[in-house]
Amino acid sequence: MTHDPVIEALLGALTADPANHPVRAHVARLLLDAGRPDEALANATAVLGAVPDHVEALRTAAAAASALGDEARAASYGRLADALDPADPPPAAKPATPQPVTPQPVTPTPASVAPHTAASAVPDTADEIFQQWSESEPLAEPAIGTLGQAGLTLADVGGLADVKKRLDLSFLTPLRNPELRMEFGKSLRGGLLLWGPPGCGKTFIARALAGELGASFYEIGLSDVLDMWIGSSERNLRSIFDTARRNRPCLLFFDEMDALGQKRSSCAAAGRPCAVS
Repeated sequence: MTHDPVIEALLGALTADPANHPVRAHVARLLLDAGRPDEALANATAVLGAVPDHVEALRTAAAAASALGDEARAASYGRLADALDPADPPPAAKPATPQPVTPQPVTPTPASVAPHTAASAVPDTADEIFQQWSESEPLAEPAIGTLGQAGLTLADVGGLADVKKRLDLSFLTPLRNPELRMEFGKSLRGGLLLWGPPGCGKTFIARALAGELGASFYEIGLSDVLDMWIGSSERNLRSIFDTARRNRPCLLFFDEMDALGQKRSSCAAAGRPCAVS
């Protein structure tokens, strides 16, 4: 580890003025160049905590995270830095020494052909539009959460007899017998809330419930929704529900719902609630 007197002097100055973000960003870069990526990352993230769009701190954090072997985190910082400050285009290449060129025969194009060729790229009829759509690539699903087949049913769940009985009485039986549901004036609107300590089988039960319904299982974690940028969390939620609607029937499973809702006091006193809808 290199102890540079300039770095130590700047760190001492930051002790007296910890809110001096330009100096801290500069110190982070010096620490990275001095082979101290862990300290560089700590100082860069401290700057980003106060100034999230600080491009220099983002690039330093990306390089430090990469030096520490955290490539996923480095890629995230790099994408944010590129979005805020796109890299400059590469300089134009120096003109090469002129080489003798053999003239090639050019077939003249009638003036009447050019307008027709340009217009042919624009569909004129519905059939042409559908033809272009059929030849185009389908839109990729957003990379949020995990979507797939359940692959199991409640019969594959060992134990938890009371839980399975409660699910069958309150959800599966009314769903399979709409006449019975109407007779008792019940509705299946809303969702289910599973709560309990980590590892008690909430996700497994939810996946088995999707198998009972013949639905795909869409699992969403806390990190898939929350984002540091204003409006991004709401955009993620909208994308999640749009994806679930495109893949119906779909069981949408939100893990750590108490943290996502930001109202832990209103949740169960014990365990970690998870919502299934």
